Order: sequence, then structure tokens, then C-alpha cells
Amino acid sequence: MAAGVVHVFATPVHWGEWPLAGAFFAATAGFQLLWGLLAFPIGNVFLRVAGILANIGFLGLWGVSRVWGVPFGPHAGVPEAFGAADLITAALEVAIVVGLLWSLLPRESHGVLSVGGYRAVVVLAFVVLGAMAVPGSTAALEHSHSHDPGTADHEDDGHDHEHGTDENMDMDSPTNPEASTDPDQEGTPPAEEEDHTHAPGEEHD
Repeated sequence: MAAGVVHVFATPVHWGEWPLAGAFFAATAGFQLLWGLLAFPIGNVFLRVAGILANIGFLGLWGVSRVWGVPFGPHAGVPEAFGAADLITAALEVAIVVGLLWSLLPRESHGVLSVGGYRAVVVLAFVVLGAMAVPGSTAALEHSHSHDPGTADHEDDGHDHEHGTDENMDMDSPTNPEASTDPDQEGTPPAEEEDHTHAPGEEHD
């Protein structure tokens, strides 16, 4: 039930990112909440096996999404980062699977709880419900997909780009004042300053 509550709070965020993902989270939450409600009064073998198989499936899909990324959708093939909400939910699902497998053992192997023990377990279960569901739900509301930085649109594409600087500007560019020269003066050294005077009538070479 705690895992189902976390999935309820995670549904709107995932729905906004991709409706199919939101529908999956809603279906997962509905199954876990309904299963939790039925497991207390009924708890037959069919429900236990269904709970084991379903939660193993949830854990498997979660593992794939974190290691390789889901194979389809807007973020296909991009692994997601681990977050508090999914780690809490995964821990709860592991506990469900382990507990159900233990419950399928013969009674002489695991014993039978007394009335007081059963009540203590029920109280403990609801304490876990609050202790895990509250922070998990809060984290689910703040969920945002984090993907491999190399695939982000705003990240570097593997090439080095140098923007123009004063040192890297093309020396022949018309915007470079030093590159603009008078064609008539090309190859002509600047006239040397006269540092002497001429007498009247003296010819100048």
C-alpha cells in the first residue's frame, strides 16, 4: 500500500512527460493499493503469487529504466537517475516479494503468529506505510527525469568550438583596422622625414 501511495503521487508528473508512462504509474498504483487491501482479509495463495509476480515485474522494469533506459517513448534508451521516491518504492517492493515468498513456506518452517503478534505486525505495517509513503510521495512530487548528460540537447556534442576573439580574428578581415591598407601604398615604404634644410636654389634628389 505504501508503494501504491508513492505511485499515486508520481502519476501526474509522469503523465505530463508522457501519457503512457502516467497510465502505467496509475495502473501500478491501483494494483498495489487494491492488492494491499485484499491481502489483509483474504491472503490466499492466488493473491500471494500474483503479488510476487507483479512486484518482480515492477522491479525488473525499474532496473531496466535505471541501467539501460526504457526501449520506447520520448526518453528511449536513456537511463534515468536514481531518486529517493523510486529507491523507497523499490525497497518496499523487495520487502513484499521476500515476505510473500516466506509466507509460502510450510507453516512448520515459519511458524504461526499469535493474536498479539499479528496485531503488532499490523501496527508495524501501518507505521511503515506512513514512514515510507510520506517521504516517498514528497520526493515523487519533485520528480524530474535526469538523463545521461551526453544526450542532453544543451550539452556539448563532442566537438570543441572556439568563439572569435581579437587574437583569432582573420587578419584579412575588413573589420580589422590593421588589415585595411591603401592599394596605392602597397609595397611602398613610408616616406622618411626630412631632417635637413636646403639652401635656396639647391636641387633636391
